[in-house]
Amino acid sequence: MTDVTAIRDTALAARAAGGRLARLGSDGRAALLRDLAAALADEQNRAAILAANAEDVARAKADGVAPALAKRLGIDGKKLDGLVDGLAQLAAMPDLVGRATLRRELDDGLVLERVSCPLGLLGVVFESRPDALVQIVGLAWKSGNGSQFSCPSRCERAFQS
Repeated sequence: MTDVTAIRDTALAARAAGGRLARLGSDGRAALLRDLAAALADEQNRAAILAANAEDVARAKADGVAPALAKRLGIDGKKLDGLVDGLAQLAAMPDLVGRATLRRELDDGLVLERVSCPLGLLGVVFESRPDALVQIVGLAWKSGNGSQFSCPSRCERAFQS
């Protein structure tokens, strides 16, 4: 399988997942966010995330990655706590999908409405920010969107556990 084929297949799978997220409803998406927060707060997962990240940071430094990039690559207990709290806050927010943001009667029986809806698929490229991965996933899930990531460095390893 070529890289282009793999990227296309991943994007199509993410797009399909976004459709399921949009149809899941507010309570379902909030439950997913709370489940992700609980998984990040779980002591066993937390230890695995921090250990994998420590390896990534050490490897980056050994490979001569610029100190500023290596520093951004790091994640600690405080950042994990912030991610857990942020996901819980996001889950508690009002639903973003299906909300009318404009309503105007143009004529008798003719009403114009602008209603928020998911984009479908978000493609995200970022470097050396493992906390950004969780933040973007949280926002994508809350808004009923699928997501696909490209992290040219090693940050995706920190959250594979």
